[in-house]
Amino acid sequence: VNKVFSMASVGDAINWVLTKASAKDILMTKPDNQNTYTELLLPPMAIVENLVNLDSFYGIHSTGSIIYFGYDRGYILKFLTKQTSFSENEKETICFLVPKIGTYETDNICQLEKANDTEKVYIIVDPISFYPMNEEITDSAIDSESILVVDSNSRQIDRHTATTNNQAVFIKPGQNPYYSSIFNAYTQGRECVIEVSFQDVDVTNITPNKNYQFIFEDTQRNRDYAGTYIMTFCSFGFVKQGEEFTVGVNALFRRVPGNAEPQPNLMNTDLFGNRLKPFGKPKKKYSDYCDDDELVDDIFSRSFRTNHEEPEIINNDDEEIYIPYW
Repeated sequence: VNKVFSMASVGDAINWVLTKASAKDILMTKPDNQNTYTELLLPPMAIVENLVNLDSFYGIHSTGSIIYFGYDRGYILKFLTKQTSFSENEKETICFLVPKIGTYETDNICQLEKANDTEKVYIIVDPISFYPMNEEITDSAIDSESILVVDSNSRQIDRHTATTNNQAVFIKPGQNPYYSSIFNAYTQGRECVIEVSFQDVDVTNITPNKNYQFIFEDTQRNRDYAGTYIMTFCSFGFVKQGEEFTVGVNALFRRVPGNAEPQPNLMNTDLFGNRLKPFGKPKKKYSDYCDDDELVDDIFSRSFRTNHEEPEIINNDDEEIYIPYW
C-alpha cells in the first residue's frame, strides 16, 4: 500500500493501514506522537513494513514500539513499559515459577491455575533453561576501553588503557522526535534480559501485551530478578512426550526500568501453599509415573496444599489416581 496524507497524524495513518489490511482485532497503546503533519507519506511497502516505517521515520511511541501480529490479533505496543492494553476478561499478568533444580516441581513443567485468582496465569518453567544476562556488561567485557593483565607467575598486574573513548554517531532518521529516548530505552532494556523455556501451556496466553514476573523458590533470586518484564522474542515448537506432542516455548524477556520491587516468596507461602488446579484435563495416570503412593502425597503436600490439609486425589470408578500433568 502507499498513500500521501495531508494534515494527518501518525494515528490517522495507522488506522488507514490497518483498514486496508482488514485487521479488525488490534490492541494498541495510545500513540505518544500526537503531531499533525502537513504531509505524511506511506511509501509502497507491505502492511507490516509500513507500520515499521511509521514507527522509525515519524515515531509512534516515545520508547519505540513492539509491532506483532499473532494468529488471532495484532499488537502495536509501547516498548519497555508496563503494558496496559488488554482485551475484555484477558488475564494481564503471567507469573513464571522457577523451582530449584532437582525438586519435584522440576518434573512438572506446565501451566497452573490458582483458585480465586482471575488476574494471573502461573507457569512452571524449566529451571535448567533459565538464562539471565546483562548485555551491557557483556559488551563492556568484549569492547572494554581498559584491561588488567595478570601475570600467572609473578602475579604482577598491569593496566592498559585505550587512548580514546569509543563513541557512536547516529543520524536521526526522518522526523522522529523520540530517537534519543528510544535509544535510551533500548540501552536500559539490555541491563536485565532473561531467556527461559517452558511447555504444556495455552499458547494464546503468551502474547507481547502481558506483564511478566519471575518467582523463584530460591529467595535470593527473587531479589536479583524482581520486577515487571516484557516479552521481546518468542518461538513455538512441538515437543514429543511419549506418543503425544505438546507445545514447547522459548522466549526472551527484558525488565521494565523502575519496576524492580521484590516479589513475595510465593513459592513457599501464598502460591504453592494454596492448591493449584491443573490447566485442562489430566492426560497421564499416576501409574504411568511410579508405583509409590507416598510420592503423590508428597507432591501435593509440598506444592499444592496448605495448612497440612489432606490432598485432593482425583479418583475415577477404577480407583486410578491422577497427578497434575498438562
